[in-house]
Amino acid sequence: MTIRVFASGPLSAEQELTLEPEESHYAVRVRRAKAGDRLEVLDGHREAFIGTVLEASAREAKIRLEASVLPPAIPFLEIAVAKPDAKAAIEVLARACEGGAGRLTWITSTRSQPHGPALPRIERVLRAAMRQCGRPTLLEVGPATSLSEWLVASHEPAWIAAPSRPSRGSAPGFVEGVGPKLGTAGRVLVGPEGGFTDEEVDAAVAAGFWPLCLGPWILRTEVAVTAALGRLLGL
Repeated sequence: MTIRVFASGPLSAEQELTLEPEESHYAVRVRRAKAGDRLEVLDGHREAFIGTVLEASAREAKIRLEASVLPPAIPFLEIAVAKPDAKAAIEVLARACEGGAGRLTWITSTRSQPHGPALPRIERVLRAAMRQCGRPTLLEVGPATSLSEWLVASHEPAWIAAPSRPSRGSAPGFVEGVGPKLGTAGRVLVGPEGGFTDEEVDAAVAAGFWPLCLGPWILRTEVAVTAALGRLLGL
């Protein structure tokens, strides 16, 4: 597994820098990086570089940056999730970041939960997810909004991942196809534990959302997030 560390930007090729103590400790003590080892350096917002360890100090590791790492070109996909409990919300944040979502918005709905994780914990989770998957860009986390407000926020191609009723000639529990192609941007809606109510599903469909089938079984929220992102971004 590639060693990845964070450094304050701006970053540039041929730059030499000293990692902060926490990142130095992670690289040298946790990942056992040595002088001459190569690693990835992320600025935590949008840039990543390949670097070489010059001095493997657990307090002040020194790195020389080389070539930049270009992220894959993928559509900007906003995923809205009916707010689950705090533990599941942490998993949702990590999976949305690792799965390639551009923005995550918490939605209040009939069966959503009232409280979520605190901002410091959200930042730690996203940082750990970026370190794990190598994503250089930060997942945007939008302010919570109601389902009705989010449904009319834009006119981009949109899908709802929810237990589907027969639609467009499909068999019960399945939907043929996934609607329009994603293009450069899109939106996908994931329901809470227990799912959306029939009225909420009807409102999404009336707003132009296509049903997105993720398989024959009911998925946990964080698993549905991964499946939805994988299906749409993997097309």
